[in-house]
Amino acid sequence: MKFQIRQAVTRDRAFLFDFRSQVQELARRLHENRSHGMLKMIKKLGKDE
Repeated sequence: MKFQIRQAVTRDRAFLFDFRSQVQELARRLHENRSHGMLKMIKKLGKDE
């Protein structure tokens, strides 16, 4: 019984770590895309003047 619990905890910890890594990657991509979008908008506004 103890072995099964230990296995489950290890597996869940690995899953949570992987999930957290994916969330961090998604947040980084969203930030990059937003920054890229802002740069495009600034350039466009600069051309309009």
